[in-house]
Amino acid sequence: MIVSWDRKRVFMKQKWCGRKPLLCQLLILLATAAYGSDSHQALRNAASLFQQGKLEEADHQAQLALADPQTRAAACSVLGSIRFQQKRFPESADLFEKAIRLEPHLVGAHLNLAEAYIAEGRPQLALPLYRHVLTLDPSNATARLELARNETENGHYQQSLELARPVLSALKNTPDGLFMLATDYLKIKDQDAA
Repeated sequence: MIVSWDRKRVFMKQKWCGRKPLLCQLLILLATAAYGSDSHQALRNAASLFQQGKLEEADHQAQLALADPQTRAAACSVLGSIRFQQKRFPESADLFEKAIRLEPHLVGAHLNLAEAYIAEGRPQLALPLYRHVLTLDPSNATARLELARNETENGHYQQSLELARPVLSALKNTPDGLFMLATDYLKIKDQDAA
């Protein structure tokens, strides 16, 4: 309690003290919002710098975004992509795994983790990830292509075509997709479609 002989001063001090917690809360909220917007901006910068091939700068920006729980999963995914480009595949896989633990619906992190596993020589771990991507995004052409390619490699040409069917137009626009489709159609003796 504030003690003062001047009644007006006592009132003013009590009024200020009564407002102070609100002011402190407001300052904390503003700082959090600014911090959050800074981390979102750092994440956007990291993605842009990564696309430009400026990996060191992208890494620095992604590290800034790691501190904010709202951007941590995406920052881990960006850092995983950076490590992948640097051919540091085990670190890349660890970062993608962390991103997925933090945000299980990050389709890109699942796809990139599958690629990291393939680069590490562990392709058997990639197939379940591609299947999971299709549960998150049934029209994902990358996951469908990889799963269909696996079926083609195993001699299951009709299953490959069934997997590919929802994204045929996208697959026909890529060399890998065209090659796989031609192989499948030739193997099931559908010369016209090949």
